[in-house]
Amino acid sequence: MASENYRVLLINPSSNQFYVPTASLGLSRIAAALPQHVAAQGMDLNVFKWIFGLDEPSILATIENYLQKAARFQALPDLIGLTVYQETLPQAVAIARLARRFGVNTVAGGIYPTLFPDRMPLDFDFLIRGAGERPFAQLVALLGGGACGCGDPAHDHGHSSHRHHRHEDETVAGLSLHPDGRTWVHTGPTAAPPEIEGPLPRRAIFDEFNMGFHYYSVRIQSSQGCPYACSFCANAQFARREWRPRPDAAVLAEVEAALGDPAVSEICFSDDQFLGFSPADYQRAYRILRAVEEISRCRNLRVNLQVRADHFVKALECQPELAGVIRSLSRNFIDYAAKVSRKIHGRPVRGFSLDIGVESFLDERLREFAKGLTAAENRLAVAKARQLEVDLGLYMILFTPEVTLEQIEREFASYLEVYLDSDIFSKTAFLGLFQELVPYQGTPVHRSLAEAGRLVAAGNFTGFRFADLRAAAFYVLYRYQLDSGALEPVEGRGALVGTIRTLLLRSRRLGEAEALRPLLAGVICVMTDRSELERVYGQLAAYEAGTI
Repeated sequence: MASENYRVLLINPSSNQFYVPTASLGLSRIAAALPQHVAAQGMDLNVFKWIFGLDEPSILATIENYLQKAARFQALPDLIGLTVYQETLPQAVAIARLARRFGVNTVAGGIYPTLFPDRMPLDFDFLIRGAGERPFAQLVALLGGGACGCGDPAHDHGHSSHRHHRHEDETVAGLSLHPDGRTWVHTGPTAAPPEIEGPLPRRAIFDEFNMGFHYYSVRIQSSQGCPYACSFCANAQFARREWRPRPDAAVLAEVEAALGDPAVSEICFSDDQFLGFSPADYQRAYRILRAVEEISRCRNLRVNLQVRADHFVKALECQPELAGVIRSLSRNFIDYAAKVSRKIHGRPVRGFSLDIGVESFLDERLREFAKGLTAAENRLAVAKARQLEVDLGLYMILFTPEVTLEQIEREFASYLEVYLDSDIFSKTAFLGLFQELVPYQGTPVHRSLAEAGRLVAAGNFTGFRFADLRAAAFYVLYRYQLDSGALEPVEGRGALVGTIRTLLLRSRRLGEAEALRPLLAGVICVMTDRSELERVYGQLAAYEAGTI
């Protein structure tokens, strides 16, 4: 049993892209699974980066300052837990090294340590593979106050042998450790997903370090899992390929609890597919949304959820009342920050936001993604959504190794037809069209590219080169425009569309220039190195200006 003064710090490293800030649902659940006498705090480094404006050195300096102060007052955390993705691994490693300097144990969990535990650096003391709620609590119980049950006084906190105690693997599911300091030892199978129900997430663990910033958006999972296996999706490698819904009452109880914070004005249902996959599932989704709509009549509340195009259409057909509830949710909301919304989206936001992972409007590319639907189904879903007067986000993957400039032009024309020429246009969603395929390790797309010798190391990511040099040219031109902020002052859909069309024309000329072939053949997607992007763009601009 952990001692009453046992302290845990849970850290969510910062991502490379800005998202609406929300408390980490996974870490909030881990905190909720701990005994009440364990003091748990959370650090959301996305808040540090995107809200407070801290760069990477400043974030690490802030954590170091905290550890120094805690050491002075003998209040260091006994254990630091970090959730790790492929893109956040370098920052997590830097934090683990800081913690080791202060004698604090660290444990890494999340999708990357679960899929690739042997690739994890030994800077972490432990790994948890799989769902972390139960294993983390078990690890705390074993480490807390020397309560391993062996009676060895050498197992006080901070002692080197405490890091790799021989009993730690006996009851902790999915635990990995490195007793010899050289290789990871995996003590058992990956921890199974927890029961669908558990205690309410402890999102308040982040309050202290957020220093007055309050999340206005809360993520809630009404279900877990997805039966599909898209070629690019890392979740399919991590979770069960089955859909597990929570009871209506449990979902609504969490909604009510989240709305106990007066700062909350948005509920994001963070399901892979909120609507489910059968008529009974669609009825369940309707019941939940109908109850939330009743709340929205007296509480200014915005709702966001993610759906597949095919099941969105099927749900509207099987449950016609769903359309009315969605319209009501959208109309009940008042955008009190309309001035800010106009800067971000080009218009005020509505009360219902629907995200559809269409990935492409071309059948040949949907087959490449193993999406399991057609371009016609995507178009129909967008048409149905437009009738509901909602905010609509279309998730697309444009930049892939084999994409041609002609395909980019066709995708853009389809996007313009079904989305941009409508009253649901959003500048933010427009810029979301041009997304890169990230070949996450362990996914089918990563395996196929590796077998073909198409992968290239790009920082912590694995990138690829383009087969079509004109597509490579467009990628550089667009990314430079986006990263340099050149698109920010461009107002209105007409001006944005004109800018993209100009970039497409320039890309065709540049990609067909013999003198630029070596340069464009070396372009790597994802281009995470800003200086390399500027170098390549500068040479393209110089060629156009006739100076090279």
